[in-house]
Amino acid sequence: MSGTPEEFDTITKTIFSPIYPVIARLMLKRYGKNEGFCLDLGSGPGSISRAIAEESRLTVYSLDSDSRMSLIGKKNAISEKISGRVNQVTGDVHSMPFCTSSFDLIVSRGSYMFWDDLAVAFREAERVLKPGGTAYIGGGFGSEKLKHEVFAKMRERDPCWDTGVKRRSSKVSFQKLQAELKCSRVKNCNIITDESGIWVEIKK
Repeated sequence: MSGTPEEFDTITKTIFSPIYPVIARLMLKRYGKNEGFCLDLGSGPGSISRAIAEESRLTVYSLDSDSRMSLIGKKNAISEKISGRVNQVTGDVHSMPFCTSSFDLIVSRGSYMFWDDLAVAFREAERVLKPGGTAYIGGGFGSEKLKHEVFAKMRERDPCWDTGVKRRSSKVSFQKLQAELKCSRVKNCNIITDESGIWVEIKK
C-alpha cells in the first residue's frame, strides 16, 4: 500500500480492522503465554500492537522506522486508553535499540517485505528475544475468508491492488525466506504456511 501515514492509518482502522484481533489471538495461542514483554516490528500505526495488548496482559513496544507512524501509533494508543501498555519506539529492525534478551514475544505482520536485509533483521529478532521466547514474522489476513473480504474492498479502492500484492509477495517467497534464514544463521527457526498466512517462527 502507498500513501501518507494518515491514509494508511485510516485503511487499517476500516478495511483491514477485522484481521488484527484474529492474528493477535492466533499468535498468542501459538505462544501459549499471556504476560511479559512483546515487540511489534514495523508496527506502523500500531494495529497489531493494540490487538495484542487488548487480547493479553503483555506490555507491547511498537518499533517503526517512520517517526510519523510512531506519532500516529501513540495517538491511537491514547485514544483507546492503552497507552500505558503500548509504547512507541522509532528505530531500525536491522539494529534494534533494545538490550539482548528483552522480549518474550515478537510479532510482525506485513512489514518484512519492506526490510532491506531479512537475514540481519532475523538475527536481531533472535538477539532481543528472551530465552524461551518466540518471534512470528510474516504476512497474512488471519483466514481465507478475511483475505477475500479485504481484497474485494481494496480492489474497489485501488485498481492496482493485485499487482502490488504480487510484487510485494515476490520479495518474500517461501524459497526466499528459506535462503534468508539460512544466511541469518538463526539457530531455531521454522516457516509456517497455513490459512492465516506465511510466518517465520524463531525460537530462543
